[in-house]
Amino acid sequence: MRRQFGRAQTFAVRNLGDQPVFFEFLGSNPASQRSYRAAIRGAAIGDDRCACPDFTTNDLGTCKHIEFVLGRLERNRTAVKLLRRCHDDALAFIARARDAERRRRVVDAAYPRGARGPGLRTLVKAELYPYQAEGVLFAAGPGGACSPTRWGSARPCGPSPPPKSSWAGPA
Repeated sequence: MRRQFGRAQTFAVRNLGDQPVFFEFLGSNPASQRSYRAAIRGAAIGDDRCACPDFTTNDLGTCKHIEFVLGRLERNRTAVKLLRRCHDDALAFIARARDAERRRRVVDAAYPRGARGPGLRTLVKAELYPYQAEGVLFAAGPGGACSPTRWGSARPCGPSPPPKSSWAGPA
């Protein structure tokens, strides 16, 4: 039912990326004046995501916004081929590549002068050698090991400190 209803709508869709098929979009309903952000990752139920209340509560893996966009994509032969060819491993690769690009842009914006800039001192409280500063930026960037969930925290990237113990060390 959502598929039929969604494909019959007259939503306005704006691609928020530069990809013709696997992209994030902003779908707007002219009648309700509401907009929702959604991501198209494949043609199968559950591949895609939407921020609308219906998607987040219905447990169906789709909504009218996703179905509207999929309906538009299915009218494009190239898009249909891309949607059919994509498998889970390819989707994971695409997602990782896009996340890496986003992380690179965030790090470049936060530290435009790179390891030589003064901004790095707010991330790491220790005095670093130049090669260490480069390593810190690498760890925060797309190839690094720091979790994006720790960005913005006062704690530097890396493993959490070990739990405190009563053991005082070797005698």
